[in-house]
Amino acid sequence: MAGEAFRCAQRNFLPDLLERLNVYSCDQLPEFAQYVFDCCPFVNDPDGLQQIRSVKRLLHDKKGNCVDYSVAMAAASMVLGCGGKIRMVSYSYPGAFQHVFFIGG
Repeated sequence: MAGEAFRCAQRNFLPDLLERLNVYSCDQLPEFAQYVFDCCPFVNDPDGLQQIRSVKRLLHDKKGNCVDYSVAMAAASMVLGCGGKIRMVSYSYPGAFQHVFFIGG
C-alpha cells in the first residue's frame, strides 16, 4: 500500500487534483478526504479479491474501501510534505488484518 501511495504521489494527476481542489497544506487534508469520501462511497471488494486502487483509479471507479482511502490520503500527504503512516489492524488474531487506516503526521 505504501508503495502504491508513493507511486501516486510521483505522478502529475494527484498534485494537479490537489491544486484544482485548492488543497495546498497539511491543514487542508481533511478537505481532500471529504472530497474522496463524497465522490467514492465505501464498497467492499468482492470476496477473495483484494484490490489496491491508485488515486486516479479510485476516482474513476467512484467507489473504494479503507485500503483505497488510505492510499489516497497517504499519497496526498506525501505530495504536501505532511508525513504520516498507514496502519493495519487485526481484530481476531495476529496476521488476519481486517482494516487499514491512515494516520497523518
